[in-house]
Amino acid sequence: MHDVLLLLKDLMSIPSTTGQEEEIGKFLAAILRSMDMEVHTQEVEKGRFNVIGKRGNHGVLIVTHMDTVPADEDTDKLYLQKSGMLRGRGVIDTKGLIAALLAALAKTKDPVTVAFVVDEEETGLGSRVLEVPPSNYTLVLEPTDLKIANIEAGFLEVVVTFYGKSAHGAHPEKGNNALERLYAFLQNVENLSFVKPEHPLFYPPLYLLQEIKGGSVIYRVPDKAILRLNFILQPGISPVKALEELSQYIDEDTEIEVVDMDEAIVIDDDEDVVIRLKEAYKRAVGSEPEFTVMRSWTDAANLYMKGLKPIIFGAGSLWKAHTSEESVTLKELTTLRDVLIEFIEGE
Repeated sequence: MHDVLLLLKDLMSIPSTTGQEEEIGKFLAAILRSMDMEVHTQEVEKGRFNVIGKRGNHGVLIVTHMDTVPADEDTDKLYLQKSGMLRGRGVIDTKGLIAALLAALAKTKDPVTVAFVVDEEETGLGSRVLEVPPSNYTLVLEPTDLKIANIEAGFLEVVVTFYGKSAHGAHPEKGNNALERLYAFLQNVENLSFVKPEHPLFYPPLYLLQEIKGGSVIYRVPDKAILRLNFILQPGISPVKALEELSQYIDEDTEIEVVDMDEAIVIDDDEDVVIRLKEAYKRAVGSEPEFTVMRSWTDAANLYMKGLKPIIFGAGSLWKAHTSEESVTLKELTTLRDVLIEFIEGE
C-alpha cells in the first residue's frame, strides 16, 4: 500500500497546478489519517489549505509543497521509460519526494510532523502562513541530487522597461530604438560585481535573462522594450546593494520595477539538523553526503523567517524541474525514502 512507485502513480493522477491543490490536499490528508497521524488542515484561501500531520511530540519537521507548475503537453501523466527513468510533471517537484516521504512515514513510529503546503510555485503563501511547532530538525524537500543544501541563494528579480522613439523602419536615425537600448544595458550586466562567483559552491551564470518583449512585425523603430532579469545572490550580498549597483545603468528614459528580492540563507554545518541528516545519509547509503547550494527560492525562506533553521534535501536534479525533461529514477526515490527513515528515527 505504501510502495513509492504506487504512491507516486496515485499522486501523479491528481492535477495540482498552483491554485488547484484541493484534491491532492484531500488525498494527502486521507493517507496521513490511514497511518493514525493527527491531521489538521489549515485554510489558506477558499478551496486551498495546507495539510499538517503530526505523530508524537518533539520530532523532526519535514515540509514540502503540493502544487506544481502547469504541465507541458506530454508531461501530464507518469511515464516509465525503458532507461528506468520516471518522467512527468511533478516527479521531482515534488510528488516523487512526497511519495518517498509517505513511504518513510509508513515504516517509522517515531515522532514527526509533516506539512504539505500550497502556492510554493507562485507567492509562497502556504508556507508564509503555515502554523507548525518549533523544531531543531527542519527539513524542506526539494530536488538537490540527494546532496545536502544548507545554503539557499538569495535573489533579485526585476523588470526593466526601456522607452525610445518610433520612426519608419527605413529611417532608424530618426528614432530611438528601445531594443538597442535594452541590448546596451545587457552588456553591463556581466560587469556587475555580484554576478561574479566568490563562494566555492556558486558557479556562473548567476543571472537569468528570463523574458524580453519589444518590437513588432510592423516595419518601424521599437519605442518600448521590456526585460525581466533574475539574479542569484551569494551569501553576504544584500539585494538592496545589488539593486543600487544595477540602478547605475538606469537613465531617465528607463524604469526599473523590483518584483521580489531576498537575502541568502546559510545554516551552519554544526547545526543539529545538518548533523542529523548527515548521519542519516551515512547510515542509509553507506558513504559521506555531498553538500550543495539551492539556487532557487523555496519554502525554506519563509520557515527561516519564523525562526526555524531549515535545510533542503531531495532526489532529482533541480535543472530538470519546470521542463519537459523532468525525471528521476526509482532508485533515487527509494534512496530518499531510506534517508528519510533514518532522519525520522534519529540515532
